[in-house]
Amino acid sequence: MSKLAFLSAGAAQGLVAAHAKTVGVDVGGTFGPVGGIRDRFLAGEPCDVLILTHTQICELIATGKVPRDACSDLGLVRTSVVVHADADIPDVSTPAALRTAILAASAIHFPDPVKATAGAHVVKVLESLGVRRDVESRLRMHPGGMPSMVALAADRVDAIGITQATEILASRGVRLAGHLPRPHHLATVYTAVVGPHPLARAEAERFVASITAQAEAGRRLTAGFEGPSIRRATRADEAAIRELVFTILDEYAIKPEPKGTDADLFDLEANYFARGGTFDVAVDTAGNIVGTCGSYPMDGNACELRKMYVRSDQRGRGLGKRLLERALAFARARGCARVVLETASVLKEATLMYEKAGFIRQAYPPHVRRCDRVYAYQLA
Repeated sequence: MSKLAFLSAGAAQGLVAAHAKTVGVDVGGTFGPVGGIRDRFLAGEPCDVLILTHTQICELIATGKVPRDACSDLGLVRTSVVVHADADIPDVSTPAALRTAILAASAIHFPDPVKATAGAHVVKVLESLGVRRDVESRLRMHPGGMPSMVALAADRVDAIGITQATEILASRGVRLAGHLPRPHHLATVYTAVVGPHPLARAEAERFVASITAQAEAGRRLTAGFEGPSIRRATRADEAAIRELVFTILDEYAIKPEPKGTDADLFDLEANYFARGGTFDVAVDTAGNIVGTCGSYPMDGNACELRKMYVRSDQRGRGLGKRLLERALAFARARGCARVVLETASVLKEATLMYEKAGFIRQAYPPHVRRCDRVYAYQLA
């Protein structure tokens, strides 16, 4: 049995343990709140596999601290309310109901707000609901989500907790009551990457590839990881990528050009990877490609963003922002000073996203015939 050292968010501990047992890997290292895990990594603690939030991994990619081509998402995790296994499930479906459940609890268990994403959010929720002073004496903070669950399981039956859904589902003696309701909801995407100097590179690469593979989508979903995951595209994805892109172009009455500007989608290796670029796909839990984004370096210390598309039913959920975040991290890792793109004004959702992200419309005309706008984003 091979052994791998992990530096990982506590939210992924249950999934990692279950998958490791399946593939015959002995799990070592540290699991805990993402703030502390990131600090340990930046302090030089070695690891074979690093699992942090998508945003944190993108920041590390941008600064060259982890490989830009070796990361894949595990999925999105919701911050949720949890109760003792013997307790009745309270209604937490609305802010008013959540407030009532919190005020009725004998104790509220949650992770350290200084180091944990969920813990910091719990404090904000309590303040927003106007109950923090009322429950101050009943707050029980713990080193992480998993320790919070252990403490809740050992507490009175009328105690509750708030942490990541994955930590709740992986714990004994507790039950998930429901996700935090809007506007207090929080969803965090977690991403796995091979460490920059792994002690067991081949085994680490195999583990990341297998735990994020489509074959494991059911296990991830059962563990609490939801929604589309972003990964590097492969040659086997090319037909599905073209189908998605051409369908979206038709949606906006734009004619695809398979022998023109869309010819790049027939050979990703030659048109992206071989020229120092990248191409990412977002894949839903059923295995369907629902988003795409490619980029490659250009002359003049710039990177061009291309083929940024998200399927209609996935828009407005942050997926485009995630694809863009990863593309900007890639450009920074390449040392590019700016990112440019050409688009059509009829793609209103896309142009609005670019502008919100800080892209500035340029005065010069686009090169692509179907486009009527050029945007640029300054990285340095």
